[in-house]
Amino acid sequence: MRIAALVLAASLMTTAALNVDRDSGFLAAQMRPEVIAKMLSGVETNWKAFALSFSSCETPLAKAGCKDAPDAFHKSCAKVVGSIIAASSGHVDVAKDYMGTVCANSPHGWHEATCKTIGSAVTAQMSNKHRGEKACGTLWSHFVDEEKHETAESKLQAEKESAAKKTEEEGVAKKAAEEAAAKKAAEEAAAKKAQEEAAAKKTEEEAAAKKTEEEKEENNRQRKMAEQDGDHPPPMEAERTVEEETAPQPMEEEDHTEGTRVVETPQAVAKKHAEKENLYEVSEKRLEAVSYLKAKGQREQQDKDDRATEGVHMAPMAKRVKLAAPPSHDEDEQ
Repeated sequence: MRIAALVLAASLMTTAALNVDRDSGFLAAQMRPEVIAKMLSGVETNWKAFALSFSSCETPLAKAGCKDAPDAFHKSCAKVVGSIIAASSGHVDVAKDYMGTVCANSPHGWHEATCKTIGSAVTAQMSNKHRGEKACGTLWSHFVDEEKHETAESKLQAEKESAAKKTEEEGVAKKAAEEAAAKKAAEEAAAKKAQEEAAAKKTEEEAAAKKTEEEKEENNRQRKMAEQDGDHPPPMEAERTVEEETAPQPMEEEDHTEGTRVVETPQAVAKKHAEKENLYEVSEKRLEAVSYLKAKGQREQQDKDDRATEGVHMAPMAKRVKLAAPPSHDEDEQ
């Protein structure tokens, strides 16, 4: 926007003669306030462009206007101030009233305020011999200072906007980074939870499989033990058998001669109860002893059967050997 204004200012300076002719039109307009207000608004715009060009002389684009802008302004300003003084016949009060009417017909805002500034500068110097030069010098300083202030304000506003934009962008970037970090943390937490659940499930499955295997092995062990001990009497019966082998004579017995029963003494009854209680305290060694005795009995019976079978087969052979025996020496002597 500033560059466009500088270009406009340069074009306005090339038409300074036209501006002077317009400034001279104050007299031709027969001093009608509404017409003068419209013409003065255009002149004010030109003066603002001259001041802008001059206040921007530090830029390469505006160097050409550093000398032309003040000259063009003063030439135009002298025409305007001269027209106002001539129209009021040099009377300050008449000039004030007239400029008040003109400014009231100016567009509201900057043009109206600038019109009042021009009227004050002209009327303040009307009693001065060099009133035109003094008034234009005051107005030129006003326009230049105003442009410098606006330029500084624009620069400050641009810096504020740039800082605000940077802050906004940083906030957006920070928010995006935080959201990305939160998303990553959530994904990592979900992955960790899934791993823990998978590990727990695997441990549970392994424990269940181990338990099943142990139960299977226990069942097989018990089945084998049952198969090995299939013909063995129940533990209580086996214990009873061992007790019967080592027990003393029955505590009561029947007298077959007289058909009467012997009465047990209290000591015998107590002993019998103690023996019954001992039956429940037989250890595994006694069970193994029962199994051993049974196995021993089976082996002895088997050996007996084998010897009997062997004897049956050996008898005819012995007979044959006896029949085929050689004659004795007694028979030879006979």
